[in-house]
Amino acid sequence: MNKSLTDRQIVDIANELARVYYKRLGYEVPFGYRFDKASHPQEIALFDMACIAFDVLRETSVMDALSNFEDDE
Repeated sequence: MNKSLTDRQIVDIANELARVYYKRLGYEVPFGYRFDKASHPQEIALFDMACIAFDVLRETSVMDALSNFEDDE
């Protein structure tokens, strides 16, 4: 399954993955929380981990998608 995703979908899924990681550590944030805009070091690290997962599993750069997504806003 190599379904093509939009930049927005890539960023949203990466944030959801970071949210799942955070919950695994015992913390919760509201749905829609943007880990890519976080200032807390742990939240930044979780988003970085989600980016690594995307790169390894889908060979997709979340940071490129984020840059494209933000350019469109």
